[in-house]
Amino acid sequence: MAKRRLLFAASEVFPFAKTGGLADVAMGLPKALQAHFEVTIVLPLYASVDRAHWHIQEGESLHLRMNGLERSFTWHSTIYEGIEVLFVHEAALCDRPHLYGEPSHDYEDNAVRFGLFDHAIVARLEQGGFDVVVCSDWQTGLVPLLLQERASSIPSLFMVHNLAYQGNFPLSQAHDVGIGAGYLNADGIEFWGRMSYLKAGILTATHVVTVSQRYAQEILTPHFGAGLEGFLAHHAHKIEGIQNGIDTVEYPRQSDKKSAKIEWMARLGCKNPQLPLVVFIARFAHQKGLDMLIEALPRMLQTPCAIAILGEGDMRYAQALEALAPQFPTLFVQVGFNEKLSRALYSVADFLLMPSLFEPCGLNQLIAMHHGALPIVHGVGGLIDSVQEVTHFDATLPKGVGVVFDTPTADALVAAHERAMTLYNDRVFYERLSMHNLSLDFSWKQSAKRYQKLLDRLIKEAHRG
Repeated sequence: MAKRRLLFAASEVFPFAKTGGLADVAMGLPKALQAHFEVTIVLPLYASVDRAHWHIQEGESLHLRMNGLERSFTWHSTIYEGIEVLFVHEAALCDRPHLYGEPSHDYEDNAVRFGLFDHAIVARLEQGGFDVVVCSDWQTGLVPLLLQERASSIPSLFMVHNLAYQGNFPLSQAHDVGIGAGYLNADGIEFWGRMSYLKAGILTATHVVTVSQRYAQEILTPHFGAGLEGFLAHHAHKIEGIQNGIDTVEYPRQSDKKSAKIEWMARLGCKNPQLPLVVFIARFAHQKGLDMLIEALPRMLQTPCAIAILGEGDMRYAQALEALAPQFPTLFVQVGFNEKLSRALYSVADFLLMPSLFEPCGLNQLIAMHHGALPIVHGVGGLIDSVQEVTHFDATLPKGVGVVFDTPTADALVAAHERAMTLYNDRVFYERLSMHNLSLDFSWKQSAKRYQKLLDRLIKEAHRG
């Protein structure tokens, strides 16, 4: 029996374009589904994508009319690890120095840019051959809506990676991207006087998945619902959570972690490689707990340890961290994301800091535990789904182990850090916990089985309907 054909749409996909974890998922999950589906990935052909390096070939042109204006697209393609990858090129969408905006602000025409992307995706689907489409976050939120408008029989699965990023734009731009007035109300895609591409995806998709089971429950509450909790509760019958995995092939373990750690501690400028190494790798954003981390760092560094911080984002946080670094000889701050350094730090860390205020899934803790590190996490979302608190450690559970704190305050973070440092000094127990994390499978294997069953069901129901 021939494999069903799946189109996986995302605004960024590793290794071609990446600003965050979405890009990793948008390659890792399709790779894991290859055994069951014939998978094609589609993303914009941004100016930053190296066409020559990835052997990207130009294909056919496509002409669409949107709001009475003709738009010309060009399709490009390549094969990456056995997967067909399609790229959409249109000047307004792609010919920018960044994916979504300048460091200080989003591009003002993002509604039109990603509206164009979604129209191109639907045009490809209408050419036939695909059995199901998976869409990721607000940038692809119009795909299910456009399919519904055209009475398409193709089922759509909409993935919510982070409810905080909603793609909210002026209602006046709805006509520009082909959205009818019937959708511009509170029961539709209107949100506080604007239109929300995220709401469009949730409203019109056949089914909706969040990236952890706990987050699927959290977003139905006012604290985590980002103003959409009532709308989400109305659609709760088609929302479920499936924990992300990681592509473990992309994160090979150190053959000699101890020696590798000594080498990297020296590169960081740490004079005592025997200190526990605590790393923080994330966007510099309020969500990631930067306020409490910056407040807590001086007290955390009173305990003998080395803390390495890598990331980029809000310059307020970057400047505050850079101001702290000269005051503490074992605090190392690198502003500006560096993929090679991040992978090295994951591979040699003893602990990973994740004091996120909310965390839909989190990949960092999975990567760290895959390398044997223990996460220090705020107990929310995917963090609590994947990390069990050390004081309740159960080696029979298929969950990693780390230090979990419940209150998002600097005091709670300092206390959790102190517990972690005490734990590190009990070398026998620490090594046992580290070996537990090393023994677990954080790959996409189990999650892909759930996606496979879900997508098979959606296809079957579409054919029956």
